[in-house]
Amino acid sequence: MALSWPLLPEFQADSDTALPILHLTSILTGLMRYDAVVPGIGWGGRPMKRNMFDGVTVALRVWAMAPLLAIALAGCAADPAADPAPTPEPAISLADYALAPGDRVRVTVWGQPDLTTEAELDAGGQIAMPLLGAVEAGGRTAGALRAGIAERLDARYLVDPKVAVEIVRYRPVFVLGGVERPGSYGYQPALDVRRAVALAGGYREGGYREGGAAPAVTILRDGTEGRREIAARPDTVLLPGDVIEIGQSRR
Repeated sequence: MALSWPLLPEFQADSDTALPILHLTSILTGLMRYDAVVPGIGWGGRPMKRNMFDGVTVALRVWAMAPLLAIALAGCAADPAADPAPTPEPAISLADYALAPGDRVRVTVWGQPDLTTEAELDAGGQIAMPLLGAVEAGGRTAGALRAGIAERLDARYLVDPKVAVEIVRYRPVFVLGGVERPGSYGYQPALDVRRAVALAGGYREGGYREGGAAPAVTILRDGTEGRREIAARPDTVLLPGDVIEIGQSRR
């Protein structure tokens, strides 16, 4: 927290800046506590002992103590026990998407039309290709699948084959819970929660309405480390195979 005080530059209430302020305050306080004998009339004509800063002592003491009070208040305002902001979900790129059963791909081998194949990944995550037979595709990106096919063809059949892999159709997403038409819906690139709810007919009658509190949205997403739960917002981007639960949470 930034603090300021007359004649002092703005400073942050931390150890690097508070220490010089404390030193300055100590000096001022010591000066104000200094008593000097000044001419005056006392009992029996003896000199009277007065503070040499008499007349401004109160003002200086208030001025000197205010930074200490401000530092203390700043320390109280900071709540060390406050929960940190949740880590946002990393940006999603379909280039990093791992294929799974239900995805359909087209494999093109340039100059070899007989090897061009379009197939859907079976329950075991495999596709079948001429010459190669079963090819493991599940858990691989399109780029990794392309490299694997090219390597196998180069090892036994072709010299430096040129292979391309295209995802023709992604597996669907599933919208469940408080929507009018729960079910599976075809995935489209850049599909987010808001659009998925619209595909499912919108929020169920009697549920969320504009201006009211939005229902909880949880995404169940399968990955290499198993299934994860993600607390989502309307603009959270989806991946193929996501299960979107509206108005439900397993947390």
